[in-house]
Amino acid sequence: MQDVSIGEEYLFVSRIAASLMLGWTFLLFWVDRKPIERRDILILTIFPVVIGLMISGFFAVNNKFIPIQNIILIWVFNIVLIIIYIVSYLQGNKFAIKE
Repeated sequence: MQDVSIGEEYLFVSRIAASLMLGWTFLLFWVDRKPIERRDILILTIFPVVIGLMISGFFAVNNKFIPIQNIILIWVFNIVLIIIYIVSYLQGNKFAIKE
């Protein structure tokens, strides 16, 4: 087993990622208050966020940083999440048209 040291670069990137995740979490709680009116956030969550995470996972596997068997379930979860978000967005559009 290799010794792993956490350098300043890792801490810097981790803090940026944590700030972004916290901000997105608060944004989703805000959307939850008026889900039909703010349904467009679902599309923004799919394309830059979930797809970006999937692409990052692909590069991690491609560079042999993470074994593919360790990330397959995450990709399956992401695909299910994308399907749920698209269906929810389309259902929200139906409700928004009626109002």
